[in-house]
Amino acid sequence: MSQNFTSAGNGDWTSTANWTRNSGCCANTPPILGGYGTWNLNHDQTIDDDFQNGSSTLNIALNKTLTINGDFTSGGGATINVSGTLVVEGDIILNSRINVLPGGKLIAKGDVRVNSSNYLIIGTNVAPPPYADLVVNGDLNAFTSGDVILNRNARAAVFGDVSDNGGGGTILRVNNGAQLYVHGDVNYSGGGSTIQNNNTVSPFGLYVNGDITNTGGGSSTTTNLGDQQTLIDTNPDFLDWISIQENSPLPIELLFFKGSVSASAVNLSWATAMEENFDYFSVQRSKNGKDFEEIAQIQGAGFSRAILNYSYSDESAPAGRIYYRLNAIDFDGSYQYSNIIAFNTTGKSAAITLYPNPSKGESIVIRSEELQEQGTVYVYDLSGNLVNESEYQPGIATQFDSKLKPGVYMVTVSTPSAQSKAKLIVQ
Repeated sequence: MSQNFTSAGNGDWTSTANWTRNSGCCANTPPILGGYGTWNLNHDQTIDDDFQNGSSTLNIALNKTLTINGDFTSGGGATINVSGTLVVEGDIILNSRINVLPGGKLIAKGDVRVNSSNYLIIGTNVAPPPYADLVVNGDLNAFTSGDVILNRNARAAVFGDVSDNGGGGTILRVNNGAQLYVHGDVNYSGGGSTIQNNNTVSPFGLYVNGDITNTGGGSSTTTNLGDQQTLIDTNPDFLDWISIQENSPLPIELLFFKGSVSASAVNLSWATAMEENFDYFSVQRSKNGKDFEEIAQIQGAGFSRAILNYSYSDESAPAGRIYYRLNAIDFDGSYQYSNIIAFNTTGKSAAITLYPNPSKGESIVIRSEELQEQGTVYVYDLSGNLVNESEYQPGIATQFDSKLKPGVYMVTVSTPSAQSKAKLIVQ
């Protein structure tokens, strides 16, 4: 039971032809699940069932993959060293230490539960590359102070939530050089739990898209962290890595979002470097930079690894300071906002006629088929001085506050959606 086993071929873990043993009889006997000894995996192998490795040591060689089509449970006293790739289609329960080494990758399609301390270690203190990678599609749970340590060359992404069972003393540590993105929330409820980010310079290295809660006496949460927008703005390489993972929750990688003002519209343009499970863009507009409304939907490509360019012209932009943003929405309803950009606009130009013109300088009637909103009438002299300001109501004569002196004036009519000018002669 305490023999050393070495894989001899690719394929099914339980096939006798795929294993050799270091001594004794039964040279082609596969390692017993739940057994002891040392298992050296030097080939690609698959287990079509749940897997328990008892108290054995499992070494997955560089560039080799072990796929478990079920749940994986490590027994007490075991050690798992991942220099290649370990893929678990179900859940992972760690009762012993797992080391993901440089060049290695642990992919959990379900949840990961870490029992007791120091049982999930990603990376070493050697500078990357190569990286040591962790991808958790579900939740990462700590039980009875189950610790997660990310070292210098670690990259990790948790698509669900990070939490504990209230036992306390849990440690989530991102050491200098390591990078962690949590798409959901981080919620530690036990006393003495620590969320620690040791990255001392930008990029932050620790990014949480959701909320962080760390309650209980003696608990501490680092102030050195960012959110999803910080990740997008400051760490494009890490963003690229997250985006290419299977089932990545990031809908797009946005390269830029910008615009310009023309005589008739605000012209917006943007581009994506990658789209994964992406549905559409909601183009949104605001007058105060806080309350946004959707003005258009632009369909995305769904799946793309090429640079794609998009554009939209807002031909109904109101006059004044206007703010725009994009909401990128995935097929599963997840979303992310772009940066906010702002422009000073004059609104669309509408044709107006002043009557009478020439005028006696007491009032005028402004005729326009397009200006059907209330607004303001401004009268300027040829030096640009404002000499009168009155209310504009469609179909109603505009009265001046005082009689205008004879001369030439410029009349400007401004409404929420347009601005128009016409020359007025006063005799």
